Amino acid sequence: MDREFDSWEPSEDDESISRFEEMLASKSQYYFELNSLEYIIDHYIKVGKLELALEACNLGLNQYPFSTDLQLEKAQILCNLGQVDASIVTLEPIESLFPNDEEVISLKANLMLQKGEYQSALEFLEYSIDNVEVKDYIFYQIGLAYNNLGNNDSAILYFKKSVMINNENEEALFELANALDIAGELENSIEFYQKFIDSDPYSHIAWYNLGTVYSKLERYESAIHAFEYSTLIKDDFSSSFFNMGNAYMNLLMYKEANEAYLRTIELEEPDAEVYTYYASSFEKLKDYNHAIINYKKALNIDIEYADAWFGMGYCLTLQEKWFESIHFFRKSIELDPENSEFWLELADAEYKIGNESSSHEAYQQACNLDPTDPQIWLNWSLLFYEQGDYDKAISLLVSGIDESPEDAELLYRCSVYNICKSDFKQAFLYLENALILDFDKHILLFDFFPELEMQKTLYQIINQYKS
Repeated sequence: MDREFDSWEPSEDDESISRFEEMLASKSQYYFELNSLEYIIDHYIKVGKLELALEACNLGLNQYPFSTDLQLEKAQILCNLGQVDASIVTLEPIESLFPNDEEVISLKANLMLQKGEYQSALEFLEYSIDNVEVKDYIFYQIGLAYNNLGNNDSAILYFKKSVMINNENEEALFELANALDIAGELENSIEFYQKFIDSDPYSHIAWYNLGTVYSKLERYESAIHAFEYSTLIKDDFSSSFFNMGNAYMNLLMYKEANEAYLRTIELEEPDAEVYTYYASSFEKLKDYNHAIINYKKALNIDIEYADAWFGMGYCLTLQEKWFESIHFFRKSIELDPENSEFWLELADAEYKIGNESSSHEAYQQACNLDPTDPQIWLNWSLLFYEQGDYDKAISLLVSGIDESPEDAELLYRCSVYNICKSDFKQAFLYLENALILDFDKHILLFDFFPELEMQKTLYQIINQYKS
């Protein structure tokens, strides 16, 4: 069947945007109809280009200085840009004219919240609530005020009120999930979301938040199920695909995670975080070339994104390119010096290329930042073990055990080092405690003792603790 297609022609609104950008490029002044300016402003807000939206507002107020709509729009944009004082100055004359306007009330409350004036914001909102017809956003703001005042129970109450009025209020649903998490009520919140879904089974946001709760409870299969429902209802909801990818990663289902992250990238303008997670899934699939390509894409978006620098370095270590990895680890540390994992990987890489002094310094820094991480003590002690300095290796592990006395791997390793030192009494004491804590991890011993005779001796001791 032959079809006729209308040829595409740019709309007047699209032409207005082109004309506005042409004006900026040529540093000229063009006249625009008020409705065209409102479209231009709205367009730039939607695509996240707030500075351009502000320029369009300023142009509009030059041409239509008495437009209260443009003044209010400018105040809102300034608020979103974090320019709170400028926003307040812009809002004041509008507030004097329309003190009971819902948008004015909402914006004034937001400015108070941004300034940290939580009690004043709460009192203002409670005073103004009777002037607001649709109360879901006001309830949400009251919830934020209570949350910042440390009254989590009241925050939960008002977030729930907001959601019950408007089940599409994404911000309220998100804050509700966080508040329930803080209150330790995640398990109880499942019933709330399920009742919510029973009343509105096509709420993609409710399914999404249910998935988020399941993820926080580490029930990843249930989380994926909920995220899948969310995407069936709204197939372009990128947040569900992204969090689905995270759940798959936690289940070690890296191919599925990779596909979910790719779908996220297809649906939204990706940021450095999304590309870094996408790269990490390639890394887990041992596709290091694609991992590095996507870490680079993350850095092209945000050159100061520390996790992407670290990911590049880690990919190189997985390919035993120790020397090349050090530059990337050092750059990640420069950007995030408080991250113990970054210091640990740098320490390992420095040791691999023979820089023992630098390696020790990095291990020490890692320990200072997170002394409860057993892996730091295990890796650092291994350096001395390989040099035959068993006393120093044991001393480090004892420090680690003081920090994490319930970690069985530290105890097993300490047993190994004492056996190598021929201090069998101490070795069996550590071994006994390790077997009590986690019997199954005894197989770690055999990595250090491949000799059959030693394994037989160890088995005789181990079997005494076999349940």
